[in-house]
Amino acid sequence: MNGTVLIAWLFFSVVFASLCGYIGFMKGYPFILGAAIGFVLGCIGLVIVAVMPRKTPAPVPELQLPPQAYRAGDAPLVSTSQPWAGPVETPAWVDPRTQPVVERVAGWYDDPYGIHTYRYWDGDDWTDHTSNGS
Repeated sequence: MNGTVLIAWLFFSVVFASLCGYIGFMKGYPFILGAAIGFVLGCIGLVIVAVMPRKTPAPVPELQLPPQAYRAGDAPLVSTSQPWAGPVETPAWVDPRTQPVVERVAGWYDDPYGIHTYRYWDGDDWTDHTSNGS
């Protein structure tokens, strides 16, 4: 008879431990915490875990960017004022030939097409002469 009582107690302790662990986990607590309460206290542990308040997640700290995330004179590459809102749309490519050109003297300038490092400006138009800076 004593063996039967021990097996029944062990069975119900495991059942209560599983139920309390699951309920506690769904409320944001570690599974093992609810399971321990259910195993030790049984039915009373189930009531305790059931009335425990839902655990609120910790607040997300504001994004801190390293200095290399900025280029001199530019806005930050990532917004620091808003939380992550998904990928940023890249602007459509604009043909630099259609943009107004500031009066420049002939010479080597940053490639407006972004293909090479430098492109030669002849004073009127961009030429096919390019350089990768070597």
